[in-house]
Amino acid sequence: MRNVGWAALALGLGILPCCATRSAQPIGPRPYEVCLPLSGGGMLQLADYRGKVLVVDFFTTWSRPSMVAVPVWSSLAQKYGPRGLAVVGVAMDEIGDDVVRPYAAGMGLSYPVLLADEAVREGRSAFGPIEAIPMTLIFDRLGRLTRILVGLVPAAEMEGAVLELLD
Repeated sequence: MRNVGWAALALGLGILPCCATRSAQPIGPRPYEVCLPLSGGGMLQLADYRGKVLVVDFFTTWSRPSMVAVPVWSSLAQKYGPRGLAVVGVAMDEIGDDVVRPYAAGMGLSYPVLLADEAVREGRSAFGPIEAIPMTLIFDRLGRLTRILVGLVPAAEMEGAVLELLD
């Protein structure tokens, strides 16, 4: 995570108890262009989620805010999956699947976990720079970026961001 700045590092370590949410810019990531390795093996093409509300959550196994947010996304994926919600985690850990697979199993995640490649970690993917951990991108059913959640965001706000796109 070379390009994540001091504030993001402090947030990831749980030092800054703040959160931020913002509306997305009109020009944004193109999620359907992304294909990344799955934790445990195989590849996942985000194009498989066309027509769904897609949440892409960037996290690390060592971030306290991630440890709080990941179970919320898992719960929301189970609750709203039948209504068209898809959640995908992207683990930013440089060590890779050796730490990610046990973490995902221990957290009981109900959604696929992808492994960030060098392009994602360096901000050269369709997602652009990942400014903090956790950072969540929320796309509508047409693949348009509608919301960016940065840091630890209250569960009610996470759910509200999803519900406004499912209705």
